Amino acid sequence: IVDCEISSPHINKIRDLFLFQCYTGLAYADLAKFDFANDVVVRDNRYIVADKRKKTNENYYIVLLPPAMDILRRYEYRLPILSNQKYNESLKVLAHYAKIDKEITTHVGRHTFAVWALNNGVRIEVVSKMLGHSNIKTTQIYAKLLNKEVEQGFDILEKSLK
Repeated sequence: IVDCEISSPHINKIRDLFLFQCYTGLAYADLAKFDFANDVVVRDNRYIVADKRKKTNENYYIVLLPPAMDILRRYEYRLPILSNQKYNESLKVLAHYAKIDKEITTHVGRHTFAVWALNNGVRIEVVSKMLGHSNIKTTQIYAKLLNKEVEQGFDILEKSLK
């Protein structure tokens, strides 16, 4: 999705919104209400979002990574939000541009963030806080998608047999 050629300015905006979700883990409802001017503070040269999830009223804490900041700068810190339905319809077109055969929805960006964080060694408790989950069992659903650590565990066992 990052590198695919897109001729439509509208679908380029959709790509940016989706990637913003992938870099932040924001659910659509929280993305739609995101307001840089009111939700972001600067601490130690990092842009930080500390807010409450719209769905659960749970606190979440996000550091805006450089690619997310690049997207925000592109839109003068005001994301081009559209309805969830229109966004999901446009994500189908984005998937076509990117030659992705699976359905992409707004929630896939959140899932992508969670799996990316877990695959890169971020502890599940931390990912849970990043996502604003009220119960770690919700975050464990994302962890079930991980096979990398299981395979690494078997690599260790296989080496011990030699």
